Amino acid sequence: MIIEFFGLSNTGKSVLKKNLEKKGYPTYNIEKSNLFAKFFFFFKHFLLHPIKTKYLFYKLNTNNIKLRLGVKKRFQIFKMRNSYLAFVLAKYEQMKNKKQIFTDEFSYQSLFMILQKKSNEKEIKKILNALPKSDFLFLFNGNKELRYRAYAKPHPKRKGTLLPGSGIDTKYAESWMNLMEYNIEIIKKIIEKDFISDKQTFGKLKLGYPKVYKRKKDN
Repeated sequence: MIIEFFGLSNTGKSVLKKNLEKKGYPTYNIEKSNLFAKFFFFFKHFLLHPIKTKYLFYKLNTNNIKLRLGVKKRFQIFKMRNSYLAFVLAKYEQMKNKKQIFTDEFSYQSLFMILQKKSNEKEIKKILNALPKSDFLFLFNGNKELRYRAYAKPHPKRKGTLLPGSGIDTKYAESWMNLMEYNIEIIKKIIEKDFISDKQTFGKLKLGYPKVYKRKKDN
């Protein structure tokens, strides 16, 4: 059973995941998966779902933010986006038979990487049908003002700030965030149709801020 965390950057996903880890709940930890394992499980997913996998990478590589960027920056963006999607698909193969596991950076989150343009419900639903399915979804909304305060802070581990993509290019990062904020409103509407609100299953966790959804049986 896969429980996915979804929301814009700096809305509390990583904080909750760390808290669950401390309490002993099963979470997917990127540090526990080496590069060889990522390639192996991605290749396995490709063999099991070749058409869906090709479609996802086609959509990703034909949806780009239109900016004049140098070759180096364009390659960095290409590498970031393609490796992210490959990792999501590999992660699914590692998690799919787990009795229960909590994870961030999964299918719904990958929509922000795949679609770097303003999208619509029809296109997003088609992409979701090609992505791995989660059983539960924790939706993190957060406060926009607080998010942007965080985005202005320097990133502790790499170049740029906490604004996603700023380590590559500031204009790219700002454009990407605008697109994410536009597309997430459409994604939320899809979630309301494909999932049902669930306040009981994880009630003992006393989550507080994310909304919890359970996937409908016919989705």
